[in-house]
Amino acid sequence: MPPPRQDLYVARDYRDLGVTHAVKLNKQRKIAFTLAEVLITLGIIGIVAAMTMPALIANHKKKSTAVKVKKAYSIVSQALTRAQLDYGGMETWEYLSFSDDKVEERRNASKMFAAIYLKPYVNAIRYEENSTKKVNNLNMTTPQIYLSDGTSLFINTGGCYDILVDINGDKNPNEGGRDVFAFYLCKEGSSEFPKLYAYGNNYNRDRETLKSLCLSNTFHQSCTGLLEYDGWEFKDDYPIRL
Repeated sequence: MPPPRQDLYVARDYRDLGVTHAVKLNKQRKIAFTLAEVLITLGIIGIVAAMTMPALIANHKKKSTAVKVKKAYSIVSQALTRAQLDYGGMETWEYLSFSDDKVEERRNASKMFAAIYLKPYVNAIRYEENSTKKVNNLNMTTPQIYLSDGTSLFINTGGCYDILVDINGDKNPNEGGRDVFAFYLCKEGSSEFPKLYAYGNNYNRDRETLKSLCLSNTFHQSCTGLLEYDGWEFKDDYPIRL
């Protein structure tokens, strides 16, 4: 019996690899895919990438935003702790409370707080005493502290000292619950005071209440309280699109 032809076994091996064409070059057998097969493979890869990339990008944005907000909260907390070493406990600080119609008084109080208790204790690269800031549809003229990591802090005084954090400075979208997050320091009306709170969390509210307030606040301030409640993680039912 004649020996089996080796090239038949080789051809069968190529088919096992999914190759449909084999050519001879310089007396050596070469395997190859057709152009149509390559294009089909690339098309499948593109479809899979188009299906998965948006979810991957969204998850990355959620995680990076949460990390930046938590870091800003830590920076402000540490600054206030250091300020107490120089000015005594926060319960001895001057807390100025003004109604909404006292615009100039509120601005002066904000400047005082930023200049004394915050700016000297953070890694500030720029300070604007009268910065115009627009959050959602609300225009504010406040002192603004720019940090080296691209974050900015701006102060708004009312019943409390509102410390607002913009995780990307002056860049868009400048919207509450997306890149602007609110904390406040209150002397009264809190279960424990004075203390720095994530907005909405000073009355031990439940999660559903915080979700509702996150949507209904003027510029979604209580979204910060919801984020803290959820362990500094944006859950799937977070009501604001990042």
